[in-house]
Amino acid sequence: MVTTAHQNKTRYSLLLAAVTALLLLGLVGQVFWVQPALNQAAMRLNAGSMTQVLWQTPNVTKPVKRAALAQFVTQLQSGTTSDVPASIDAVAALPKGVLAAELSRLLDTMQRGDDASINAALVAMVAGLTTQLEQKQVIRLVFWLAISVGVVGITAWLLLSLRSELKRAQIMLNASQRENKTIMEATKEGLFIVKPNHQVGSVQSQAVQTLFGIDEPIQGDFFEFLKRLISFDDLNEVRAHVTAKLAGSRVEGSAVASQALNEIEIVTENKKGYVTRKYLSFEFVRNEQNPAAGLLATVSDVTPQADLKRELKALGRQNDERFQLLLGSVTSQSPELKSFFRQAHQYMKAINDALRDTDQLHASPEDKMQDIKTAVSDLKRQAGEVGNVLLETSAQAFEGQVDLLLDAAEVSSEQIVGLSVPLKQMIAELDILEKLSVKLGANQVDKPALSVVSQPQAEPHLSAVANNDTLSRFTQAYAASQQKQAKLVLAGFNESDFKSEIRAELIKLFRQLVENAVMHSLETPNERIRAGKSATGVVTIQRHDSSPSEVRFAVQDDGAGFNFDAIRQTAVARGILTEELSERLSKNELVRLVFISGFSTAAAQTDNPDQGMGLEQVKVALTDMGGKIGIGSPDGVRAQFMISLPKSVLLPSTTAPQPASAQ
Repeated sequence: MVTTAHQNKTRYSLLLAAVTALLLLGLVGQVFWVQPALNQAAMRLNAGSMTQVLWQTPNVTKPVKRAALAQFVTQLQSGTTSDVPASIDAVAALPKGVLAAELSRLLDTMQRGDDASINAALVAMVAGLTTQLEQKQVIRLVFWLAISVGVVGITAWLLLSLRSELKRAQIMLNASQRENKTIMEATKEGLFIVKPNHQVGSVQSQAVQTLFGIDEPIQGDFFEFLKRLISFDDLNEVRAHVTAKLAGSRVEGSAVASQALNEIEIVTENKKGYVTRKYLSFEFVRNEQNPAAGLLATVSDVTPQADLKRELKALGRQNDERFQLLLGSVTSQSPELKSFFRQAHQYMKAINDALRDTDQLHASPEDKMQDIKTAVSDLKRQAGEVGNVLLETSAQAFEGQVDLLLDAAEVSSEQIVGLSVPLKQMIAELDILEKLSVKLGANQVDKPALSVVSQPQAEPHLSAVANNDTLSRFTQAYAASQQKQAKLVLAGFNESDFKSEIRAELIKLFRQLVENAVMHSLETPNERIRAGKSATGVVTIQRHDSSPSEVRFAVQDDGAGFNFDAIRQTAVARGILTEELSERLSKNELVRLVFISGFSTAAAQTDNPDQGMGLEQVKVALTDMGGKIGIGSPDGVRAQFMISLPKSVLLPSTTAPQPASAQ
């Protein structure tokens, strides 16, 4: 293939050389030989014709005729003139051998003096000159043909070469377009051009339609196209980034450079009406050599990476919640905790025995599941009674799985064996709780019994009642105003421990937290009885001396806990959160909204003149004192506020460790 192309190229080159030589030869011959010879022949013929006309004119005397004839012959012989009549032009000499016979005949007749012979010889001479001129004209025509052939040949060669180059260029263009099309179809990234006027170029990879969920390539203004797919904030981020890139600004490292365009959420709807969400990464590259060309946009689907990050974040929140549950379970110790651990082991052994059923005591899988449900329900109930929220939550989840199997039309042995996984988790949690309880108990002095949910409690020490009479009476009175029953249980907390100059302000803060617990968490007596609780709710304030520089107080209750749906709806209604963002937040993230100024899910406010301080003001007041407040939902249901204060708020005599569990 290469050899043939080389041979053809060689042939074309030789042909071009021959045509060019022919053209040059024709031009040179025409200019330097043919045209001068043709002019001379024309001059000789013209002189001969004039001499013939003169010879044949009757009025001219014979001497004149002979003189003119002699001059004409001399001119033919030598090309010179002497005494040339005005009517005769100079005639170049004849070339050797040209018309020699006619000239010799003319000379012979001139010597004999025969007028008729002279006239005949002169006529023959003019005829010969005419023939010579005609021959010169033919030669000129041949040269002009050669010149024409050369011109036509070169023109044809140029046209063929141009056509060949155009054809070759077209072939290369088609091949390039095929390659580009192949690349555009094969690439998984979306490629297109954003012009300086923000219009999208027509050349786009096929992946663009897949990435954006559209049926046709992007057309028109890029931002108008994005407006219906992404949020307003994301659109502003993309607009700022693209505008800066088009302007040639250095946006690397700015808020609109990389991270802002890393995970842009795209919401699309297909023909069936199903809404899909994906996350795309945008990269815009400016052509520094030709800024007018715009930006090359590269779009990639990063949905798997984004989903993984969110799953890891959610897992982190779950782990944090489980850790909070663990802390809440350990810090909520009671005299019955040791007995509970023993009973919990028995319940878990009963569940394990039922799962293994080595003695074949169950007639059917349903009987086995009922025994497992009974044991796990008792475990959940007793865990709740001693305040062990970690095991209570795990037991509740386990019970939910058992209920699903009981409701199923058919249960396989593999499904029943699968319950061993959550059982192992509860056993591991129980082991951790026991070890932590032993470790914490070794560093504690004997402490008074704490009130726990649904259990009759001994009355607090008389001194504690006297010292904390203000808060206790407020709790009962405020609960009555809400048609509820509540009592306050204090562990290591005495109003008289605080310095007098700050005591009133601190008691006011704790009253607000008690008020919040009674209003939002504690149920009415009838609701509590239906839930298997005592009619009177319990709010606990427990002191923890976990640091030499600060003292901490945990405020929690045994009520129904947070209404997370009400918090979410209130936040959306007030414009604090979007509907989508509210669904993403964990429970521990949602409850922190209560510190926003004026945030409340209560349907109405009471007429209590002391009410209305608000949790936001509690936080501000504690900050002014050098303290802080945190909120959480250790079990995903109930509230727990943790207040940290510098020990400088306490009287010096009360800074020794108190009988409360460390946290």
